[in-house]
Amino acid sequence: VWRFIQAARLPMSPNAAQCLLTGIVTDTQVFFSANTTNAAMEAAAELSALGADLPTIVRNNFVNKSPASLKLWGLAMERLRPDETFGGIATALTQKDIIDHGVTSEDIQGISNFLNAVLDETHDVIVVYREQEDGSIKGSARARTKNVAEIAERLYGGGGHKLAAGFKMTKRKITIQGASWSIESTA
Repeated sequence: VWRFIQAARLPMSPNAAQCLLTGIVTDTQVFFSANTTNAAMEAAAELSALGADLPTIVRNNFVNKSPASLKLWGLAMERLRPDETFGGIATALTQKDIIDHGVTSEDIQGISNFLNAVLDETHDVIVVYREQEDGSIKGSARARTKNVAEIAERLYGGGGHKLAAGFKMTKRKITIQGASWSIESTA
């Protein structure tokens, strides 16, 4: 988008530069993920020169977390276990967890990206399973090298791109017993 705007010689306000840089920063996980390219870095520098504020983007998207959301993220980390479906590790959060912690969907977003960024190199795939209000389970898969979009599409009709995919599972629920969990059929 930034290259198109430049080629079309369209005007760029600081607010528009902020929006474009936010897209680059969130998509690259603050220039940490495999899709960080020289072009992304150059565009970020150019947008910063036009008034985009990187520290504000990082603070608003990656740092500012409420104590309640941090507790829920801690619960998600406590529940990490091997996931044979995707050949990685996974965690699960129920609607009860979300209600008990008083958090919103926005508070939960980013768990899969965060775990993918901080887990050691022996774990290529992370999946976060989360119950939805409609009774379905939403899955968010991230990988460093494995094609999780192919797995999500084949098994659940989901999609995305090679290193990041989402999917929805119906007629299933997450059952919690202590720090252990499982996904069971409700049909």
